[in-house]
Amino acid sequence: MYNFKDDNTPYQKQIQDFAVDQGNKATYPITPLSDIEPLSEEEIRLGRKACEEEPLGYILMAGGMGSRLGFNKPKALYPISTLKNKPLLQLFLEHIVAQRRCVLQKTVLGILVEKSSIPLFELFLQENNFFGFPKENLHLMGQKTFPFEKEGSWFLETKNRIAAAPNGNGGLFESAGFETFLTSCNTLSIERTVVLPIDNPFLFPIPHALVGRHRFTEPDITCSAIPRDTSHQKMGCFAKGPEGAVIVDYPLLEKEECTDTFIFGNINLFCFSNRFMEMLTKTPFPYHSVIKNASHYDDISGETTQIDAIKKETFITDATLFSKKTAMYLSSPDIFMPIKTRDDVKRVQREFLLRDAAFLEKSGVPCDTPVELHPRFYYKSTDEILAHFSSYALVKGYFE
Repeated sequence: MYNFKDDNTPYQKQIQDFAVDQGNKATYPITPLSDIEPLSEEEIRLGRKACEEEPLGYILMAGGMGSRLGFNKPKALYPISTLKNKPLLQLFLEHIVAQRRCVLQKTVLGILVEKSSIPLFELFLQENNFFGFPKENLHLMGQKTFPFEKEGSWFLETKNRIAAAPNGNGGLFESAGFETFLTSCNTLSIERTVVLPIDNPFLFPIPHALVGRHRFTEPDITCSAIPRDTSHQKMGCFAKGPEGAVIVDYPLLEKEECTDTFIFGNINLFCFSNRFMEMLTKTPFPYHSVIKNASHYDDISGETTQIDAIKKETFITDATLFSKKTAMYLSSPDIFMPIKTRDDVKRVQREFLLRDAAFLEKSGVPCDTPVELHPRFYYKSTDEILAHFSSYALVKGYFE
Protein backbone atom coordinates (compact mmCIF):
# COMPACT_ATOMS: atom_id res chain seq x y z
CA MET A 1 0.00 0.00 0.00
CA TYR A 2 3.03 2.22 0.52
CA ASN A 3 6.29 2.26 -1.37
CA PHE A 4 8.74 2.44 1.53
CA LYS A 5 12.14 3.94 0.76
CA ASP A 6 13.47 5.94 3.68
CA ASP A 7 12.14 8.20 6.41
CA ASN A 8 12.55 11.36 4.30
CA THR A 9 10.70 10.15 1.22
CA PRO A 10 6.98 10.96 0.97
CA TYR A 11 4.86 7.84 0.63
CA GLN A 12 2.13 7.73 -1.96
CA LYS A 13 -1.28 6.70 -0.74
CA GLN A 14 -4.25 5.96 -2.95
CA ILE A 15 -7.78 6.09 -1.56
CA GLN A 16 -10.50 4.76 -3.82
CA ASP A 17 -13.59 6.93 -3.94
CA PHE A 18 -16.58 4.58 -4.22
CA ALA A 19 -19.21 7.30 -4.73
CA VAL A 20 -21.50 6.36 -7.61
CA ASP A 21 -20.85 9.55 -9.52
CA GLN A 22 -17.09 9.52 -8.94
CA GLY A 23 -14.71 6.77 -9.93
CA ASN A 24 -11.43 8.61 -9.38
CA LYS A 25 -8.64 7.83 -6.98
CA ALA A 26 -7.40 10.59 -4.71
CA THR A 27 -3.62 10.40 -4.30
CA TYR A 28 -1.60 12.53 -1.92
CA PRO A 29 1.91 12.26 -0.47
CA ILE A 30 2.17 11.59 3.27
CA THR A 31 4.91 10.82 5.76
CA PRO A 32 4.43 9.66 9.35
CA LEU A 33 3.91 12.51 11.81
CA SER A 34 7.02 12.59 13.97
CA ASP A 35 6.26 15.09 16.76
CA ILE A 36 3.49 17.11 18.42
CA GLU A 37 4.19 20.51 19.96
CA PRO A 38 3.94 20.56 23.77
CA LEU A 39 1.15 22.57 25.39
CA SER A 40 1.71 26.02 26.80
CA GLU A 41 0.30 27.37 30.06
CA GLU A 42 -1.75 29.85 28.05
CA GLU A 43 -3.41 27.04 26.06
CA ILE A 44 -4.36 25.26 29.28
CA ARG A 45 -5.79 28.50 30.71
CA LEU A 46 -7.77 29.21 27.54
CA GLY A 47 -9.08 25.64 27.49
CA ARG A 48 -10.38 25.79 31.05
CA LYS A 49 -12.07 29.11 30.33
CA ALA A 50 -13.63 27.77 27.10
CA CYS A 51 -14.95 24.59 28.75
CA GLU A 52 -16.35 26.27 31.85
CA GLU A 53 -17.40 29.76 30.75
CA GLU A 54 -17.71 30.20 26.98
CA PRO A 55 -20.32 29.00 24.44
CA LEU A 56 -19.45 25.48 23.24
CA GLY A 57 -20.99 22.69 21.17
CA TYR A 58 -20.74 18.92 21.63
CA ILE A 59 -21.48 16.11 19.19
CA LEU A 60 -21.71 12.48 20.31
CA MET A 61 -21.25 9.94 17.51
CA ALA A 62 -23.75 7.26 18.55
CA GLY A 63 -24.82 5.56 15.33
CA GLY A 64 -23.58 2.05 16.14
CA MET A 65 -25.63 -0.90 17.35
CA GLY A 66 -24.74 -3.09 20.33
CA SER A 67 -24.86 -6.39 18.46
CA ARG A 68 -21.23 -7.32 19.27
CA LEU A 69 -22.10 -6.83 22.94
CA GLY A 70 -25.10 -9.15 22.68
CA PHE A 71 -27.35 -6.08 22.92
CA ASN A 72 -30.15 -5.58 20.38
CA LYS A 73 -30.41 -1.81 20.84
CA PRO A 74 -28.09 1.09 19.97
CA LYS A 75 -24.76 0.84 21.77
CA ALA A 76 -25.35 4.27 23.32
CA LEU A 77 -28.09 2.70 25.48
CA TYR A 78 -25.90 -0.16 26.72
CA PRO A 79 -25.77 -0.26 30.57
CA ILE A 80 -22.09 0.17 31.40
CA SER A 81 -21.54 1.68 34.86
CA THR A 82 -20.54 -0.87 37.46
CA LEU A 83 -23.07 -0.42 40.26
CA LYS A 84 -25.93 1.65 38.80
CA ASN A 85 -25.86 0.15 35.29
CA LYS A 86 -26.07 3.58 33.72
CA PRO A 87 -26.18 3.55 29.90
CA LEU A 88 -23.29 5.12 28.02
CA LEU A 89 -25.45 8.03 26.86
CA GLN A 90 -26.49 8.82 30.43
CA LEU A 91 -22.85 8.99 31.57
CA PHE A 92 -21.93 11.34 28.74
CA LEU A 93 -24.90 13.62 29.42
CA GLU A 94 -24.17 13.71 33.15
CA HIS A 95 -20.57 14.70 32.41
CA ILE A 96 -21.60 17.46 30.00
CA VAL A 97 -24.21 18.85 32.43
CA ALA A 98 -21.64 18.82 35.26
CA GLN A 99 -18.81 20.34 33.21
CA ARG A 100 -21.06 23.04 31.75
CA ARG A 101 -23.21 23.67 34.84
CA CYS A 102 -22.56 27.42 34.81
CA VAL A 103 -23.17 27.86 31.06
CA LEU A 104 -25.68 25.14 30.15
CA GLN A 105 -27.84 27.64 28.27
CA LYS A 106 -24.82 28.41 26.06
CA THR A 107 -24.28 24.72 25.22
CA VAL A 108 -25.67 22.87 22.19
CA LEU A 109 -25.53 19.07 21.98
CA GLY A 110 -25.97 16.99 18.85
CA ILE A 111 -26.31 13.19 19.00
CA LEU A 112 -25.66 11.31 15.75
CA VAL A 113 -27.87 8.18 15.65
CA GLU A 114 -29.23 5.80 13.05
CA LYS A 115 -32.30 7.49 11.61
CA SER A 116 -34.66 4.61 12.43
CA SER A 117 -33.64 4.68 16.11
CA ILE A 118 -34.56 8.32 16.72
CA PRO A 119 -37.93 7.45 18.40
CA LEU A 120 -36.12 5.12 20.82
CA PHE A 121 -33.67 7.86 21.79
CA GLU A 122 -36.46 10.41 22.11
CA LEU A 123 -38.32 8.15 24.53
CA PHE A 124 -35.18 7.44 26.58
CA LEU A 125 -34.35 11.12 26.91
CA GLN A 126 -37.91 12.21 27.71
CA GLU A 127 -38.35 9.52 30.38
CA ASN A 128 -35.19 10.78 32.09
CA ASN A 129 -35.92 14.51 31.69
CA PHE A 130 -32.89 14.81 29.38
CA PHE A 131 -30.69 14.27 32.47
CA GLY A 132 -30.87 17.98 33.19
CA PHE A 133 -29.69 19.15 29.77
CA PRO A 134 -31.85 21.92 28.21
CA LYS A 135 -33.99 19.99 25.73
CA GLU A 136 -34.30 22.96 23.37
CA ASN A 137 -30.54 22.79 22.84
CA LEU A 138 -30.39 19.03 22.18
CA HIS A 139 -30.65 17.71 18.62
CA LEU A 140 -30.93 14.11 17.46
CA MET A 141 -29.33 13.84 14.02
CA GLY A 142 -30.46 10.97 11.82
CA GLN A 143 -27.63 9.11 10.09
CA LYS A 144 -28.24 7.65 6.65
CA THR A 145 -27.75 3.94 5.97
CA PHE A 146 -25.94 2.11 3.19
CA PRO A 147 -26.66 -1.43 1.92
CA PHE A 148 -24.36 -4.37 2.56
CA GLU A 149 -22.90 -6.21 -0.43
CA LYS A 150 -21.94 -9.83 -0.99
CA GLU A 151 -20.25 -10.75 -4.25
CA GLY A 152 -21.30 -7.40 -5.70
CA SER A 153 -25.00 -7.67 -4.85
CA TRP A 154 -27.27 -6.43 -2.10
CA PHE A 155 -29.12 -9.02 0.00
CA LEU A 156 -31.95 -9.27 2.52
CA GLU A 157 -31.67 -9.24 6.32
CA THR A 158 -35.37 -10.07 6.73
CA LYS A 159 -38.04 -11.17 4.30
CA ASN A 160 -38.96 -7.57 3.50
CA ARG A 161 -35.83 -5.55 4.27
CA ILE A 162 -32.48 -5.06 2.54
CA ALA A 163 -29.47 -5.53 4.82
CA ALA A 164 -28.08 -2.08 5.61
CA ALA A 165 -26.26 -0.18 8.35
CA PRO A 166 -25.19 3.42 9.10
CA ASN A 167 -22.98 4.96 6.43
CA GLY A 168 -20.02 5.71 8.71
CA ASN A 169 -19.25 8.58 11.06
CA GLY A 170 -18.31 10.77 8.11
CA GLY A 171 -22.05 10.83 7.44
CA LEU A 172 -22.36 13.32 10.29
CA PHE A 173 -22.12 16.28 7.93
CA GLU A 174 -25.00 15.12 5.73
CA SER A 175 -27.19 13.74 8.52
CA ALA A 176 -30.77 14.92 8.98
CA GLY A 177 -30.69 17.57 11.67
CA PHE A 178 -27.03 18.57 11.37
CA GLU A 179 -27.79 21.93 9.78
CA THR A 180 -30.32 22.57 12.56
CA PHE A 181 -27.53 21.88 15.06
CA LEU A 182 -25.31 24.44 13.31
CA THR A 183 -28.15 26.99 13.29
CA SER A 184 -28.61 26.56 17.06
CA CYS A 185 -24.88 27.08 17.53
CA ASN A 186 -24.95 30.25 15.43
CA THR A 187 -27.86 31.59 17.49
CA LEU A 188 -25.78 31.19 20.66
CA SER A 189 -22.56 32.47 19.04
CA ILE A 190 -20.89 29.05 19.37
CA GLU A 191 -17.76 28.94 17.22
CA ARG A 192 -16.33 25.52 18.10
CA THR A 193 -17.64 22.01 18.79
CA VAL A 194 -16.11 19.01 20.57
CA VAL A 195 -16.83 15.78 18.65
CA LEU A 196 -16.34 12.35 20.24
CA PRO A 197 -17.53 8.71 20.00
CA ILE A 198 -20.09 7.31 22.44
CA ASP A 199 -18.22 4.01 22.93
CA ASN A 200 -15.27 5.48 24.86
CA PRO A 201 -16.53 6.69 28.27
CA PHE A 202 -13.03 7.54 29.48
CA LEU A 203 -12.87 10.54 27.13
CA PHE A 204 -14.64 12.49 29.87
CA PRO A 205 -13.81 14.78 31.56
CA ILE A 206 -12.94 16.39 28.21
CA PRO A 207 -9.32 17.61 28.43
CA HIS A 208 -9.31 21.39 28.74
CA ALA A 209 -6.09 21.38 26.76
CA LEU A 210 -7.80 20.02 23.61
CA VAL A 211 -10.14 23.00 23.47
CA GLY A 212 -7.33 25.31 24.61
CA ARG A 213 -5.09 24.32 21.72
CA HIS A 214 -7.98 24.88 19.34
CA ARG A 215 -8.78 28.23 20.95
CA PHE A 216 -5.14 29.33 20.80
CA THR A 217 -4.26 28.22 17.26
CA GLU A 218 -7.71 28.70 15.61
CA PRO A 219 -7.43 25.81 13.11
CA ASP A 220 -10.20 24.12 11.14
CA ILE A 221 -9.87 21.06 13.35
CA THR A 222 -7.86 19.98 16.39
CA CYS A 223 -7.21 16.24 16.74
CA SER A 224 -6.31 14.25 19.85
CA ALA A 225 -3.58 11.68 19.47
CA ILE A 226 -2.01 9.10 21.76
CA PRO A 227 1.33 7.30 21.43
CA ARG A 228 0.80 4.04 19.57
CA ASP A 229 1.97 0.61 20.67
CA THR A 230 1.43 -2.95 19.46
CA SER A 231 -1.89 -3.21 21.35
CA HIS A 232 -3.35 -0.42 19.21
CA GLN A 233 -3.48 -2.19 15.86
CA LYS A 234 -6.99 -1.16 14.88
CA MET A 235 -6.36 2.54 15.15
CA GLY A 236 -5.97 5.25 12.54
CA CYS A 237 -2.57 6.92 12.27
CA PHE A 238 -1.44 10.53 11.96
CA ALA A 239 0.65 11.54 8.98
CA LYS A 240 1.85 14.68 7.21
CA GLY A 241 -0.13 15.67 4.14
CA PRO A 242 0.26 18.59 1.73
CA GLU A 243 -1.75 20.94 4.00
CA GLY A 244 -0.69 19.57 7.41
CA ALA A 245 -1.63 16.58 9.57
CA VAL A 246 -4.01 13.98 8.10
CA ILE A 247 -5.46 10.76 9.52
CA VAL A 248 -5.08 7.50 7.65
CA ASP A 249 -7.64 5.07 9.04
CA TYR A 250 -6.57 1.55 9.94
CA PRO A 251 -8.46 -0.33 7.16
CA LEU A 252 -6.15 1.46 4.72
CA LEU A 253 -2.95 0.35 6.41
CA GLU A 254 -1.04 -2.88 6.62
CA LYS A 255 -0.34 -4.35 10.07
CA GLU A 256 3.40 -3.67 9.92
CA GLU A 257 2.79 -0.06 8.91
CA CYS A 258 0.62 0.53 11.96
CA THR A 259 3.17 -0.99 14.32
CA ASP A 260 6.51 0.18 13.00
CA THR A 261 6.00 3.35 11.01
CA PHE A 262 3.31 5.58 12.53
CA ILE A 263 3.88 6.56 16.15
CA PHE A 264 0.72 8.60 16.87
CA GLY A 265 -2.77 7.07 16.88
CA ASN A 266 -6.19 8.65 16.42
CA ILE A 267 -8.85 8.28 19.16
CA ASN A 268 -11.66 10.16 17.35
CA LEU A 269 -11.68 13.04 19.83
CA PHE A 270 -11.81 16.36 17.97
CA CYS A 271 -12.54 20.03 18.33
CA PHE A 272 -13.99 21.45 15.10
CA SER A 273 -14.40 25.01 13.96
CA ASN A 274 -18.12 25.41 13.24
CA ARG A 275 -17.25 27.42 10.16
CA PHE A 276 -15.26 24.44 8.87
CA MET A 277 -18.12 22.02 9.67
CA GLU A 278 -20.49 24.21 7.68
CA MET A 279 -18.12 23.92 4.72
CA LEU A 280 -18.06 20.13 5.13
CA THR A 281 -21.84 19.94 4.59
CA LYS A 282 -21.10 20.82 0.96
CA THR A 283 -18.04 18.54 0.62
CA PRO A 284 -18.38 14.99 -0.80
CA PHE A 285 -16.44 12.50 1.32
CA PRO A 286 -14.76 9.42 -0.21
CA TYR A 287 -16.39 6.04 0.45
CA HIS A 288 -14.31 3.19 1.85
CA SER A 289 -15.10 -0.54 1.69
CA VAL A 290 -15.15 -2.18 5.12
CA ILE A 291 -16.00 -5.73 6.15
CA LYS A 292 -18.76 -6.01 8.74
CA ASN A 293 -20.91 -8.77 10.18
CA ALA A 294 -24.47 -8.76 8.81
CA SER A 295 -27.68 -10.77 8.97
CA HIS A 296 -28.43 -12.67 5.74
CA TYR A 297 -31.95 -13.91 5.02
CA ASP A 298 -32.26 -16.81 2.58
CA ASP A 299 -35.61 -16.41 0.81
CA ILE A 300 -35.56 -20.07 -0.26
CA SER A 301 -34.94 -21.73 3.10
CA GLY A 302 -36.36 -18.90 5.18
CA GLU A 303 -33.32 -19.08 7.47
CA THR A 304 -31.26 -16.15 8.74
CA THR A 305 -27.49 -16.49 9.25
CA GLN A 306 -24.64 -14.14 10.15
CA ILE A 307 -22.14 -13.48 7.37
CA ASP A 308 -19.21 -11.15 6.66
CA ALA A 309 -20.18 -8.61 4.04
CA ILE A 310 -18.85 -5.41 2.49
CA LYS A 311 -20.30 -2.03 3.32
CA LYS A 312 -19.33 1.40 2.02
CA GLU A 313 -18.63 3.96 4.74
CA THR A 314 -17.39 7.51 5.03
CA PHE A 315 -14.88 8.32 7.78
CA ILE A 316 -14.94 11.52 9.83
CA THR A 317 -11.16 11.29 9.83
CA ASP A 318 -11.19 12.27 6.15
CA ALA A 319 -12.18 15.76 7.28
CA THR A 320 -8.43 16.27 7.72
CA LEU A 321 -8.05 15.94 3.93
CA PHE A 322 -10.09 19.12 3.47
CA SER A 323 -8.65 21.13 6.36
CA LYS A 324 -6.42 24.09 5.55
CA LYS A 325 -5.05 24.05 9.09
CA THR A 326 -5.04 21.10 11.48
CA ALA A 327 -3.78 21.31 15.06
CA MET A 328 -2.67 18.37 17.20
CA TYR A 329 -2.97 17.61 20.91
CA LEU A 330 -1.19 14.68 22.59
CA SER A 331 -3.47 12.95 25.11
CA SER A 332 -2.73 10.38 27.77
CA PRO A 333 -3.16 6.80 26.47
CA ASP A 334 -5.25 6.11 29.60
CA ILE A 335 -8.28 7.77 28.02
CA PHE A 336 -8.37 5.32 25.10
CA MET A 337 -10.62 2.49 26.23
CA PRO A 338 -13.28 1.89 23.57
CA ILE A 339 -16.05 -0.66 24.05
CA LYS A 340 -16.22 -2.98 21.06
CA THR A 341 -16.75 -6.47 22.54
CA ARG A 342 -18.00 -8.13 25.75
CA ASP A 343 -14.42 -8.48 26.93
CA ASP A 344 -14.07 -4.70 26.66
CA VAL A 345 -17.13 -4.27 28.88
CA LYS A 346 -15.51 -6.22 31.72
CA ARG A 347 -12.28 -4.27 31.37
CA VAL A 348 -14.04 -0.89 31.33
CA GLN A 349 -16.20 -1.71 34.34
CA ARG A 350 -13.13 -2.78 36.30
CA GLU A 351 -11.35 0.45 35.34
CA PHE A 352 -14.39 2.50 36.38
CA LEU A 353 -14.05 1.14 39.93
CA LEU A 354 -10.31 1.75 40.03
CA ARG A 355 -10.61 5.28 38.60
CA ASP A 356 -13.31 6.42 41.02
CA ALA A 357 -11.43 4.96 43.99
CA ALA A 358 -8.16 6.58 42.90
CA PHE A 359 -9.93 9.91 42.40
CA LEU A 360 -11.31 9.85 45.94
CA GLU A 361 -8.01 8.80 47.49
CA LYS A 362 -6.19 11.56 45.60
CA SER A 363 -8.70 14.00 47.15
CA GLY A 364 -7.92 12.64 50.61
CA VAL A 365 -11.06 10.51 51.02
CA PRO A 366 -10.50 6.92 52.29
CA CYS A 367 -12.53 4.42 50.28
CA ASP A 368 -12.96 0.77 49.43
CA THR A 369 -14.18 -0.90 46.26
CA PRO A 370 -16.70 -1.14 44.85
CA VAL A 371 -17.32 2.58 44.68
CA GLU A 372 -19.09 4.50 41.93
CA LEU A 373 -19.33 8.27 41.73
CA HIS A 374 -21.80 10.45 39.90
CA PRO A 375 -19.78 12.32 37.22
CA ARG A 376 -20.44 15.66 38.95
CA PHE A 377 -17.75 14.83 41.55
CA TYR A 378 -15.09 15.18 38.86
CA TYR A 379 -15.95 18.87 38.53
CA LYS A 380 -15.91 19.72 42.26
CA SER A 381 -13.03 21.24 44.20
CA THR A 382 -11.07 19.15 46.70
CA ASP A 383 -12.66 21.13 49.54
CA GLU A 384 -16.15 20.38 48.24
CA ILE A 385 -15.35 16.66 47.97
CA LEU A 386 -13.90 16.50 51.48
CA ALA A 387 -16.95 18.31 52.87
CA HIS A 388 -19.32 15.92 51.10
CA PHE A 389 -17.66 12.82 52.58
CA SER A 390 -16.67 14.28 55.96
CA SER A 391 -19.09 12.05 57.89
CA TYR A 392 -17.86 8.80 56.28
CA ALA A 393 -15.14 6.72 57.91
CA LEU A 394 -14.80 4.66 54.72
CA VAL A 395 -16.51 5.39 51.43
CA LYS A 396 -18.07 2.43 49.61
CA GLY A 397 -21.00 2.04 47.19
CA TYR A 398 -22.69 4.56 44.87
CA PHE A 399 -22.70 8.28 45.60
CA GLU A 400 -24.93 10.80 43.91
